[in-house]
Amino acid sequence: MSGGRGDLATSYLSKKLDNDVNGVSKELAKLFSEHFKVVPMVSDDMWNIHYGEKVGGCKPDGQLWYDIKTMQLVAVFEAKKEDEGGNAEERWNDNANTASVMNPECKYHTFAIGKGVRKKWIRRQKKSYVEYNKRGLLDSRWTLEEKGISYEDIKEIMTNTLNEILKKSHKPPVYPKEPQTLNEFM
Repeated sequence: MSGGRGDLATSYLSKKLDNDVNGVSKELAKLFSEHFKVVPMVSDDMWNIHYGEKVGGCKPDGQLWYDIKTMQLVAVFEAKKEDEGGNAEERWNDNANTASVMNPECKYHTFAIGKGVRKKWIRRQKKSYVEYNKRGLLDSRWTLEEKGISYEDIKEIMTNTLNEILKKSHKPPVYPKEPQTLNEFM
């Protein structure tokens, strides 16, 4: 099943990606428990601190990672599956905007799969880089694989990100090439 609405994101690959990102998050939360507090959604208290009231919902698949010492949001991991007819890329910004308000230095990593990766998610990756990264509003990062991403690859990428936050050995992230012309961007 595939559809244009988020409530129809119930295909096997979509569920697998969601479960894998969530499973890795829970596994790593135990390994990194002395450094991070991991929660499934933005709490009412955090909404109040950053917005003055609860103004929405934010429940990313890979959870929200807070620095245990400062209680600052430092990482978010999200899973998105989209085929050619969906609109998940249009809705991607909602959680990213919330994360950027909570901490513009937060590492927001999206794992995107499906036929929508060919155009939509490549464009969204480039667009998010210009909208967030270049303006210092969020550190958006992407892994785009049309056919899917293995549990092991998700774990390696998330571990790498957490090690980077802890200033441990890690591979530097790869950002999209900056467009030189409007045609390159589109």
